[in-house]
Amino acid sequence: MITKKYILFIILAVMLAGCEVIDEGDRYIPIETGASNRTSLLIDFSGWKCINCPNAAEEAHHLAEQFPLVVVEMHPATNPLCAPNKNQLAVTDFTCSEADEYYRAFGGLRTTPLPAGVINQVPITAASSDLLSEPNSQYQTWGAQVYDASITPTVVSLDNGQWTMDDGHFTYSITARYDIYDASLPNPLPVRVIAWLTEDSIPAWQSMPDGSANRNYTRNHLLRKAITPVFGIPTELPLNEPVTLSLQDTIPAHCNPEHCHIVTLVAYGNEVVQVVRD
Repeated sequence: MITKKYILFIILAVMLAGCEVIDEGDRYIPIETGASNRTSLLIDFSGWKCINCPNAAEEAHHLAEQFPLVVVEMHPATNPLCAPNKNQLAVTDFTCSEADEYYRAFGGLRTTPLPAGVINQVPITAASSDLLSEPNSQYQTWGAQVYDASITPTVVSLDNGQWTMDDGHFTYSITARYDIYDASLPNPLPVRVIAWLTEDSIPAWQSMPDGSANRNYTRNHLLRKAITPVFGIPTELPLNEPVTLSLQDTIPAHCNPEHCHIVTLVAYGNEVVQVVRD
């Protein structure tokens, strides 16, 4: 009996010696992804009063590092978690009318929990009823959706946009192509082109997961305005023939032009089939 206990003790000691303690920060294992011709879009509906939104923003940042992904953060005025502090508008008011239109078209209500993520979808109209899925408030599962989107091929390509600026006014051009034949799709391909102005590095207040208030938070990828009509410009893409759109607009006075970017997407139906950030 003593011999058996001794042998079991030796075996247990060897097993425990083989267990390496790994720092929590080193436990994140990148997922191997295959080559893809598609960049996906993650819309992150967020709010400065939302305590889980910083974690969601961090998750979106990790996903954008791992996959071909463009993130756009939107603050819908309909949701009270976005309601600004009237005495501190510069660091709490991140709403815009377009964000609210998209939010309501996705079925967002005053009571909808934030954060809420949408992958590769845009509404066709303000009363869309044929969305692929509802906004997902479980940001821990966004990665699986982004992965599925990243391995789904697309038939549309977008060139990096070209824009010139003069005293806050800018001209922007983007070229789209339907360049991979698919017998199940019409030719020309009817799509919508949507372009957004976003801004990075914005000083902000933010409620944090531990209940504290961070008055030195930095907000990125924030939607400031739609450059096109909210639900896009209807466009036809003939097979293998590039189509170039030229747009003009003005950067809002409260934005820093050096931190602004243009996000352009092509949607077939309500599905985003390609997206590019300048």
